[in-house]
Amino acid sequence: MTTQVLFNQFAYTDRLKSGGFTDEQARASAEALESALSESVATKTDIVDLKHEIASVETRLNAKIDAVESRLNGKIDTVESRLNTKMDNGFLQLKLEIANANNAMLVKTGSMLVIIVTLSLGIARYFGIIH
Repeated sequence: MTTQVLFNQFAYTDRLKSGGFTDEQARASAEALESALSESVATKTDIVDLKHEIASVETRLNAKIDAVESRLNGKIDTVESRLNTKMDNGFLQLKLEIANANNAMLVKTGSMLVIIVTLSLGIARYFGIIH
């Protein structure tokens, strides 16, 4: 990381010397401080680079999320289609069973009607109501 920290090494050295440091101690301390600052402080360029990297990661993550969403939507559509087919088949089967039950009821009702008419005629003949 390239740093452009505003650090006046000469002013710092002068302050240390006026505080009792030797010239050698003051220079060594100033160099150590400048080195530490240049290695630990992020510059505007570092921040811009980091923002670009974050944006790149975000773009890749969004693409992956979109791909997963697309696959899930496809699977959901497939399951929905199969479910609709099964439901349609079930409704058709139910309609067929209802139609068969109606036909059976119609046949039974018709048979009962024939029996009732036959019995009624038989009773009417027995009592001489009809000849």
